[in-house]
Amino acid sequence: ASRSRLGPALVVVELAMAVVLIACAGTLTRSFAAFTAWNPGFEREHVALFSLAPSAGRYDTKEKLDLLWDRTESALAAIPGVSAVGMASAGPLFGGRETWEMELEGYAPDRKASVRWYDVSPGYFAAVGVPLKSGRALDARDTPSSPLVVLANETLARRYWPNQSALGKHLVFTIGKERADFTVVGVVADVQPVRPGSVPEPEIYWSNRQLPRRFTWVWVRTTVPPATVAGAIRTAVKEIDHDLDAGTIRTLPELLSRELASPRFASALFASLGGAALLLAAIGTYGLLAYLVTLRRREIGIRLAIGAQRSDVIRNVLSQGLRMAGLGIAAGLAAFVALGSALASFAPGVPVRDLWTLAGASAVLLLVAAAASFVPAWRAGRVDPAMTLGAE
Repeated sequence: ASRSRLGPALVVVELAMAVVLIACAGTLTRSFAAFTAWNPGFEREHVALFSLAPSAGRYDTKEKLDLLWDRTESALAAIPGVSAVGMASAGPLFGGRETWEMELEGYAPDRKASVRWYDVSPGYFAAVGVPLKSGRALDARDTPSSPLVVLANETLARRYWPNQSALGKHLVFTIGKERADFTVVGVVADVQPVRPGSVPEPEIYWSNRQLPRRFTWVWVRTTVPPATVAGAIRTAVKEIDHDLDAGTIRTLPELLSRELASPRFASALFASLGGAALLLAAIGTYGLLAYLVTLRRREIGIRLAIGAQRSDVIRNVLSQGLRMAGLGIAAGLAAFVALGSALASFAPGVPVRDLWTLAGASAVLLLVAAAASFVPAWRAGRVDPAMTLGAE
């Protein structure tokens, strides 16, 4: 009796573990699919990226840096197959993510807004393909000696000036005792975040000709496969300054693939574990029911001898397997829901308690359990009562 209770209990636990792993695999796979479906709002295939960091000794003034950036963009734009060139301190899939608390016009000084900022070249948005929604773009008028200006993204304009135009509004960027007062001269479209489920944050962009820094990422848009112009890019950079090095030139798809390495691994890992657990659950269900049918051959033979239908015997054994599957599914779903918060950080963009994922995992396990239960049930229905009772 203890063995007859212990066996089904172990199989139920095995089935429950399979449900948890299959549901995890399904959730992570859906999250990975959401990553790969990233649509930033611009064409992303024909882009080459690399960084430049000129020495402080040779480029110690804003004017020298401005001249260097101008020469670099002009030389790269002249390469056959290059359609546009831009520069930025960061962007989608490259660079850092600098965020600062800033004062906004129309709000009390103590009510600062968290704003992500970038320095970009005047041609950056044209090179990327992000449209200007209102106002003007950054251009040659924005120099170190002219009033400070910025472009705001739609999220910033909509969030902080919802009922009025953002054009002409002021932002104050304070670092230590220095205060930089910027005027919004244009609004650009949002760039969608790579991480699924994330929303664009308030962002501003100022000209790296107006406030140049000795580091930048160079964005090269091409009309040909980016790899075919990599050599020409390195040559052009060396001709400008032999101390400059373009380093590793990557494409945007390559950077996206690197970003997907972790979710891809997690999805594959749980899919493998789920498949193994499903196989073991099927073997366990089949083995237990086959063993129980062997123990009950005498009972089954007597039932058949006194008039039981073979379909009733098959149904009895099959229902035993499905009951175990039902208990295992219920226990597995409860465990998965309890673990949902821990899984959420690994599966962005997908609700971890998604009904379709849970229903799919349950359906898969139920089908596997039914298939594993059918063979022992069919064998039970073929027991010969005459041979069984004769042996007795």
